[in-house]
Amino acid sequence: MNVKHVSTGVPRSVSRCSQRAGGVNAVCHSYTGGVVKVGSDVMGQPKVVPIYWGNTVNGNSALKLAFDQFFSELLYSNYCDRLTQYGVQQPLVMPSHAIAGSATSVSYSDVGSQLSTWFANGTVPPPPVTDALNYYYVILAPPGATIGQAGECGYHNNTVLTLGIGPAPVYVDLAWGLVYFPKPAAGATPVSIVNSVCYCLVHEMVEAFTNPRGQGWSVNVPASGGNAGQNCEIGDLCETKTQHAVGRWNVETYWSNQDKGCVGNFASDWTSLGAPPTGVLGAPVVGHNADGRLEFFVVSNDGNLWHRWQTAPSGSWSSWETLAANNPGLASTLRVGNNADGRMEVYGMQEGSLWHVWQTAPSNGWSSGGSLGAPDGGLIGVISVRNNHDGRLEIFGVGTDRQLHHIWQTSPNNGWSGWQTLGGLPPGASAGDPRVVNNADGRLEVFLFGNDQNIWHIWQTSPNNGWSGWASLGKPPVQITNGAPFVGNNADGRIEVFVTGNDGGIYHIWQTSPSNGWGSWAQLQSALPGVQLDGLGAVTNNADGRFQVFFIGSDGALWTMAQSSPSNGWLSVHFLDAAPIATSMNAVQIPGTGRNANGTLTALVRGSDGNIWQITQIWPGEPWGQLVTD
Repeated sequence: MNVKHVSTGVPRSVSRCSQRAGGVNAVCHSYTGGVVKVGSDVMGQPKVVPIYWGNTVNGNSALKLAFDQFFSELLYSNYCDRLTQYGVQQPLVMPSHAIAGSATSVSYSDVGSQLSTWFANGTVPPPPVTDALNYYYVILAPPGATIGQAGECGYHNNTVLTLGIGPAPVYVDLAWGLVYFPKPAAGATPVSIVNSVCYCLVHEMVEAFTNPRGQGWSVNVPASGGNAGQNCEIGDLCETKTQHAVGRWNVETYWSNQDKGCVGNFASDWTSLGAPPTGVLGAPVVGHNADGRLEFFVVSNDGNLWHRWQTAPSGSWSSWETLAANNPGLASTLRVGNNADGRMEVYGMQEGSLWHVWQTAPSNGWSSGGSLGAPDGGLIGVISVRNNHDGRLEIFGVGTDRQLHHIWQTSPNNGWSGWQTLGGLPPGASAGDPRVVNNADGRLEVFLFGNDQNIWHIWQTSPNNGWSGWASLGKPPVQITNGAPFVGNNADGRIEVFVTGNDGGIYHIWQTSPSNGWGSWAQLQSALPGVQLDGLGAVTNNADGRFQVFFIGSDGALWTMAQSSPSNGWLSVHFLDAAPIATSMNAVQIPGTGRNANGTLTALVRGSDGNIWQITQIWPGEPWGQLVTD
């Protein structure tokens, strides 16, 4: 492509590496009058293109991964939420580029020329002309190269280029930021290296979103206290404030007219709930008492069953207690259901057979437990449990014969049938762990992942009765990586099925009407730079019926997506903040989820420190933490 550099403007909003009160932005630091709308030039939905220029990142896959994860985790967190008041919607992170090179200094005109060269030789794809004004190129200078006067760590700017598209050149005015990259100290970790530059990087980025070419949001602050007057942007007004953490990253706050102060992320409400004395073997499962109190269950490393419960609906938690008087020797994965009268019942695998324990009265004490046996040859994998339309519990599991077996209560709240088979999948489609859900008319429907990469299902032909044969829902256009689908009901009753793909994305398929036919597979969310969304997931419903889907990313953090309205549309993926340092989650575990009596959702995970960690919505359907202000 023929690309020409036409002109580059004068740098705006030069930020200081030391964040000290002096310097070019000194008059901005004490100003509290906010910013004003100078013009209408803001990025409606920024597309951020990270460029790592220099040999330190190029060829260092661990450092590049850390930078990529920083951009994804920051820009898909609540940190950006307050930018909507300035007309900036959810930013998108584009693929990054690590480019070899070295320099002792880089000027703003050098950046304009370098961008045109990278576009021309294909090193960096040029932006689409129709959306070029929403692209922001954030450039890390070669390590140690000066980018301005001593002490300056970054600025943002814009460059006019011509792109040789069609019979006549097309002019584009691109926004970019240049950030000083100090040479990393010997032995520095990738996270510490990112943190050495990210506060300046973020300062320039939020200003470029809201004032990319000088006709967006800023304020002219007159001279005072011996400091010269200055045009100040939303980062300048908060440059000397306390940094705040977004997961692993320490970033600056920015000015919010709405809050009349400097704001940052919604601070994580992750809370450690500890662990039994012998540790936790697997992921927690969450149950609901009849009185609305949540209760969660885990298997300890010695095979015993432990639990904690809310002492009041939506309230604090009890201490840890064992549930089984005699250690049943359970495997790690549990399931929980509710009897028709509200009593909880917990199920776990015990050397190939199924063990269960139940409340003796709703929201009250527990039995001593017992065995439900197993089909001939035993069970493998994980069972699934659901209530029939008449309230009877029914359990599904795969046997060693790779057929789906089930057992059910013969009447609500009462005894159990023997194990029976629902048959196996067609030849070449061996069954994985089942998942069961109710249709809108009450009929049960079971889903499982076949080793032929298809999702298979079988359903009751009428509520509480009879079964169809097996049918395939097909598969997404990529290989499925999670061993079982996760399924749920929309607010209108339609079933929806979710899986993760080997491209790091999330795929789904849904009924086109309640209790009826199915649409086609579609991608719900693509992989993010540095983050594969390929762990197992969970799905639940907000108080208003909207789906909330959870999954653990390859970065060890919990991510979530919610529908934008009940039974319809989706909001952007959101980073729920990493659990505290060194407690990342295991990407193959399933988050435990529950809805409190007050309508807020709670998610529970097992951290790599062996403890159970909890995060809860602040109010129903809304953020998962309190807004950080300074």
